[in-house]
Formats: sequence, C-alpha cells, structure tokens
Amino acid sequence: EDFPLARAVQACVSLTQLHVENSNVAEATLAAIAGRLPRNNGDAGKPLQQLQVLDLSRCAYVHDLILFPVLEECPQLSALSLSRTRLITDDTLLCLARTRPTMKRLIIDNCPGITDRGIIAVVQGLPLLEELDASDNMAVTDTSAKEIIAFCRNLRRLDMRGCYIGDHMVSKLRYV
Repeated sequence: EDFPLARAVQACVSLTQLHVENSNVAEATLAAIAGRLPRNNGDAGKPLQQLQVLDLSRCAYVHDLILFPVLEECPQLSALSLSRTRLITDDTLLCLARTRPTMKRLIIDNCPGITDRGIIAVVQGLPLLEELDASDNMAVTDTSAKEIIAFCRNLRRLDMRGCYIGDHMVSKLRYV
C-alpha cells in the first residue's frame, strides 16, 4: 500500500512539485493529492491547490480512474509526466483536455493505451501546450500529426519518434 506516502503528501499542503516516478504510488496517494483521502482525525482532506508539476512516470499502479480526481482538483497543474505508465489510456487525455486547458508540458511516451483519439483531444484542448512527448506510442498516426500541425502554435518541443507516422508527415512536423 502507499499510505505512508499518501499521509506525507497530505501533510504538505503547499507542495508545488511532486516527483514519484518508478514508485508504488497508487490510489491512496492520488486521493491525497486530490483532497479525497480523509485525515487521521476524520476531517476531509484538502486538494493540493498549488501543485504545478506531477511526475508519475513508470508508476505501475496508476490508471485512469485514480488519476481523474487529481486532474479535476489541482487547478495549477501545468506539467504532467506519465512516461511508461502502462495503464493510462485516452480517457486520461480526454479528462486532461477538459479540465486543465493551461497545461504546458505533457510527457506520455510509451503508454500503450494512447491513440490518435487522446492526442487529438490534447492538441485541441490544450492551447498553451509547449512540450509534448508522445514517442513510442504505436497507435499514434498521421491523423495526430495533422492535428498537431493545425492546432499547436505554442509548441517548443515535440517528440513523436516511434509513432506510426509517415515520412511525408514527419517532414511537415519539422515546421511546427
């Protein structure tokens, strides 16, 4: 269980960055971040309103349903890394696009549940996006590349290596 980490997170109400990559983070810690884990005294928890950066890379137990409350309750979140988080799907990206339009940095490389559907939601719903790493997602195709070209005017870094994108589209992406 991840209760010790959850309690530590819960005690740090002014936290602006949380890096827990490659850990056993699961439901309790994400509930604490979202303010949905009751305190030891029974009082309701408070969401981490100041959280700006969250790195959950390679966290084997993180999945869509436990991540949704974090995306909904952390208004300052502007950078999210889910690199190699294998249980994440397009549903997380749809929620992200709906709830965090000020997101600037998104790392979602090597997440097998990510497809064009999620990438399209992100590029259409996150107008301030400056960095997108969607590399090594084989279900991401030319369709996503076309949307990136059409919508991503603020991108400074784009990584689509290992995606199923044709040479013609790769040459067009160089000018984004």
